[in-house]
Amino acid sequence: MKFFSVDSPLYKFMNRLMDVFKLNCMWLLCSLPIVTMGAATTAAYTITLKMVNDEE
Repeated sequence: MKFFSVDSPLYKFMNRLMDVFKLNCMWLLCSLPIVTMGAATTAAYTITLKMVNDEE
């Protein structure tokens, strides 16, 4: 059952998709007060770059 193992490509894809979903929810929550939208966007951009470079 390599298809359902932790090392399978499907598991890695779903894990990354869930991380992006959580990041978007956190960005939305933190940018509700308009004043903090810049800081929330900068933090989301930095985390996204780290996710692309596998520096998590």
